[in-house]
Amino acid sequence: KFADEEIKDLFELALSHEKYHADGLKREIVKQEKRSGKRFTIGLPGRSTVGLTSDWSEEGSAYEDVVKAIEVLAAKGFHDPYALVVSPQLYGKLIRAYKNTNYLELDLIKKVVTDGVYKTPAIKGNRGVLLATGAEYMDLAVALDLTVIFVETAMMHHYFRVMEMVVPRIMVPAAVCTLEPA
Repeated sequence: KFADEEIKDLFELALSHEKYHADGLKREIVKQEKRSGKRFTIGLPGRSTVGLTSDWSEEGSAYEDVVKAIEVLAAKGFHDPYALVVSPQLYGKLIRAYKNTNYLELDLIKKVVTDGVYKTPAIKGNRGVLLATGAEYMDLAVALDLTVIFVETAMMHHYFRVMEMVVPRIMVPAAVCTLEPA
C-alpha cells in the first residue's frame, strides 16, 4: 500500500502508458519502503507542515506566501536550500511583475528558493509543496532503472522509448511544507 493515494496517482500518471512498468514501479517502491523502514510521503496530514496560501491572483501574494512558508520551515529547524513545486495554475500566476518593479515574482522567488521552482501536472488545483532539500531531509531513489521499450516500426524506422524514473524519498516529512488554499 502507498502512504498516500496522491503519491500512487503520481506514479501511475508518470507511467500510465506502460501498465507493466507501472506495476513494476509500484513493487519497487513498496520494496524500498520496507527496506528503509520509511514511507514515501508528501503532504500527509499531521506528518508534513501545512502552509495556507492567500489568493495568488493578487499582486505580490505568491512571493509573500513562499517567504512565510520558508519562515515556518526555518522556525522548525529546516534551513536552505529549498525547492518549490507547484501546479501549472499556480506557476502561471508567478509570471507577472512584482509590485510595479522590473522583476517577475518568479525571479524573486528563485532568489530565496535556491534549488529551483518547478511545475507539475501531478499536483492538482491551487496547491504546491516547499521542500527543504538537504541530504538529511530527503534523497532521490531510482524507482525505475534505465529501460528500453520497443514502440513500433514505421517506414523502415524502429522507434524505442528510453525511460528512467527517479523520485524524491522524503526522510523527514516535517521538512515538507504543503501550500494549500485557505
